[in-house]
Amino acid sequence: RGAAARFDPKNPDGHYVLDLSQPWDHFLAETLYERMVNETGESWINHSLDAKQLELPQDSSTAWEMPGKGVLEFDYVTWKRGLEAVFQLDLSNPCDLFLGEQILSRTAEADTSRECLRECKLNGLPFEAGDELPAKGKLHLVYCSTQPQDELVFSVSLDLSRPDDKVMALRLWERALTAASDSWKSAKLDGAAVTLTTWQYPEVPAAGTFELDYSVALATKPTDRGLYFSAPMAAARFKQLHEVLSCEALSDFDKVNLIKHTAASNYLTSQQVKQLIESVSYRKGKLEVAVFLHSRTVDQANFGLVLQALPSEADRQAVLEQTQAEKGRRRRRE
Repeated sequence: RGAAARFDPKNPDGHYVLDLSQPWDHFLAETLYERMVNETGESWINHSLDAKQLELPQDSSTAWEMPGKGVLEFDYVTWKRGLEAVFQLDLSNPCDLFLGEQILSRTAEADTSRECLRECKLNGLPFEAGDELPAKGKLHLVYCSTQPQDELVFSVSLDLSRPDDKVMALRLWERALTAASDSWKSAKLDGAAVTLTTWQYPEVPAAGTFELDYSVALATKPTDRGLYFSAPMAAARFKQLHEVLSCEALSDFDKVNLIKHTAASNYLTSQQVKQLIESVSYRKGKLEVAVFLHSRTVDQANFGLVLQALPSEADRQAVLEQTQAEKGRRRRRE
């Protein structure tokens, strides 16, 4: 069905509905999955199995065993249709300032027919890409590409004995843990490979040369499409974040800080929100997290599950009252 009936290996873009119990459909699914994994700038989106959301491995090196039956549905898209990344950057954060400078420099030198900024605003006002960025302010960028690439990679080399570089490493660490599209493609400290969980957050080593390829994934549409149209945080990324938050030595201040960064670019299920609240030790932090994550919970009808993580009925009632008050404030602003 769909593009499967007129499959053209030179132009695979299209919507597919494949019955995996049928040999041709199963072969086509395997072929398209292998191509998507191996070809830069090509991806499956809106993928489901038997009408239920299907989660695929985030890492191309992780094998996925395709089921032998079921109706697999997805859209196959390539870079030719255009890929984009949306950046909301706080320029007082050295990591965000670095990314802003890198993106502006990259697009200024690029062929605008293949790589450009569709939007560039500073504090809500149009900003000329050639101007120097200030040391503070909110920068909004929408980067677009029709090149054969599915990520932006920024190379960073930091001397961790320098305080500014150490802060930069910490901010890059935080962003990769919490931003929906960001990751460490490769990272080395004095030549030895490290990952996001090698160190105990937020303790960055006091010395050494930290070399990092920082990756931002490109997509066919924005990650943030509003509460009712955005997918929740991917299970693998959430597990990685939760492992960091589960460290007993981590203070509640640092836990709440990471959770706030997470909420800035992710939506969550009620089960995920409950786990984040349970990772916080003290009552005050639990209440704060419950209130500000309410507006980022995709299945708000199940928010009662979240409230079970709070220690008392009085606390549960207080959160409900605060979330209702926040809803009212948002309506008035709109």
